Parts: sequence; structure tokens; C-alpha cells
Amino acid sequence: MTKLLNGLPEIQKAIQLDRTNNYQNAWNIISKLWRNNELCYSEKIGNEQDRKSFIEAVKLLHDFILRQQDETS
Repeated sequence: MTKLLNGLPEIQKAIQLDRTNNYQNAWNIISKLWRNNELCYSEKIGNEQDRKSFIEAVKLLHDFILRQQDETS
């Protein structure tokens, strides 16, 4: 995940400048849950709150990326 973040300087900058910590929190949620191989590569559905948090975090960063490309979701 660190390599991905290094390849996305716009997200790095947004995380550093965001005073609300929304982007940092989203990145932390995605990183934490993605690294959990038991969730990524198993048939288990995991915790409902984790799933909701992960989806919301992905949506937040996805929308940010689309805005950087002058696109909308």
C-alpha cells in the first residue's frame, strides 16, 4: 500500500493538508483492512462495520481522484 501511495502524489498532498483528517482516516481504513489477508482471500464476509467503513473510505478517495481528473462519479 505504501508503493501505491508513493505513486499518487495528489493523495499524499491531500492527506498532509487535510485538517479534518478525513483522507488520512480513509487511507488508514483501506490499508488496515486490505492488509488483512484473512478478509481479502477468504470466504468470510467479515465484520459489517468494517465493510461499511471500507466502502465509505474507498468512495471518499475515489471521488477525490475523479475530481483531480475533472471527472465526477
